[in-house]
Amino acid sequence: MILLDTSFLVGYYRRIDLHHKEAIRMAEAYEGDQAFTISGVFQELLSVMNRKVSAEAAIQIGDLILSENSSVQLLKLDDAVFEVAWLKFKKLAPHKLSFVDCLLLATAEHMDAPLLTFDRELLSQLK
Repeated sequence: MILLDTSFLVGYYRRIDLHHKEAIRMAEAYEGDQAFTISGVFQELLSVMNRKVSAEAAIQIGDLILSENSSVQLLKLDDAVFEVAWLKFKKLAPHKLSFVDCLLLATAEHMDAPLLTFDRELLSQLK
């Protein structure tokens, strides 16, 4: 079981991204593991792909992730994970992490799953 951040997904899906080759290598290393992400990451991913590539690319990736046979599943966050994320967000202030980043940290801890990301600020908070 692995958790995916926006920076990883952008690197994976955007072939000219600086992190594309590394994202492919990381995905291959976790081949066979179920991949998850959260709705906030899905929203960020579509926004980035829309801005950096095209609306068509964003829609294609969104459809791919939302399809029944997708290799990436969207998690439904429960209230307990949300509360932990909110406490992290307040504790880390002022900081460079978004609330979505705090949700990812809380989710990774809750699932006891590795978080695939290229975000240095986020990586610095992982235990």
